[in-house]
Amino acid sequence: SRNAYLARRVEHITQRTVWALQQQIQKGDFVPAGFEVSFSAADNLEAMKIALSKDEALHLRGRIDRLDLCEEEKQVYVKIIDYKSGSTSFDLLALYYGLQLQLVLYLNAAMELEQRAHPDKNVLPAGIFYYNIKDPIVDCVEKESEESLNQRLLKQLRMNGLASADPEILKRLDKGLEEKGVSSNSIPVSINKSGGLSKTSSAVDEEHFELVSGY
Repeated sequence: SRNAYLARRVEHITQRTVWALQQQIQKGDFVPAGFEVSFSAADNLEAMKIALSKDEALHLRGRIDRLDLCEEEKQVYVKIIDYKSGSTSFDLLALYYGLQLQLVLYLNAAMELEQRAHPDKNVLPAGIFYYNIKDPIVDCVEKESEESLNQRLLKQLRMNGLASADPEILKRLDKGLEEKGVSSNSIPVSINKSGGLSKTSSAVDEEHFELVSGY
């Protein structure tokens, strides 16, 4: 009976996850371009090569859970998503002390690979995110519509990480962010009533994204 319950539980979480990921994709202009995208020493990526001495170097390897792209005439925007079964959250302080390098390393690798694939275009970071696989419970409000309930569920399943603060990129990540006084149910970004980013938004401009990646 215990195993039967666990099987039903896993099935329900899987269904909820697929639904939430579909909703998040539909809100923006990005499309999944790769799953389980691997990089290794064979790729000879400069971003993944760390010099140890004059004659020795450390080559990092990894596998990106999901790579989303938004390709335009002159730009390619890159979004990295890593699936987590726990409650992992992006923390700049942990990154500073070298304890949470995964997402940024994946972004560096993906951008270098995309630049090779699109040498005539400008490859820009759009965001790095964790999606926590879970099945949250929200209290039902009397006479609440199904749509309202679903939106509250999506807010609980919102990805966390770091987004680009560029308004044009934000609109491609979530079309709803074109309006004032809204909060995204997909990424950790809110727009205040004056049209700017709220203080709680996890977003940085291109210059600071480059600083994070370089560090």
